[in-house]
Amino acid sequence: MSYQRIFAAIAVIGLVGTPVFAQTTAPAVPAPATKAPAVVLPAPKAPAVAAPAVKPPVATAPAATASAASGKLVNLNSATATELDTLPEVGKARAKTIVTERAKGAFKDWADFDKRMAGTSVNAGVKAKIKDRVTF
Repeated sequence: MSYQRIFAAIAVIGLVGTPVFAQTTAPAVPAPATKAPAVVLPAPKAPAVAAPAVKPPVATAPAATASAASGKLVNLNSATATELDTLPEVGKARAKTIVTERAKGAFKDWADFDKRMAGTSVNAGVKAKIKDRVTF
C-alpha cells in the first residue's frame, strides 16, 4: 500500500506542476517602452599629467587624405600607396602599378613618368587628372 501512496503523491505533484511547464504565446503587439531616456553625464576630468618625453607616432593615412584634399602636391617618388590612392582616378590597383614601376628606379620628371606608365592601367585620362597634383 505504501507504493500506491508514493505513486499517488507523484501524480498529484505532476498534475499541479504541469501548468508551470506549459508553453505560452507571445503578445501580438509589443508593449510600449516605458524606460526613461538615459542621462549622459560628463566624463570626469583626468588629473593633469606632464607631457611624455617621447613624441607620438605620426599617422600617415589621415595626413595623406588631408594633403590631397588641401591641394598639396604628392611626390610620386616617395608617396605611399595610400597617399597615391587619394589622387583622382587612382585607386589601389593603379597605386600599386605606380609603386611597382617606381621600385625599378625613381621617376625623373613627368616625361619619364608618362613614358614608363604607357601600356599600364594609368592611362591618358588618369594622367591628365593627376598632372597638376604631383611632383617628383
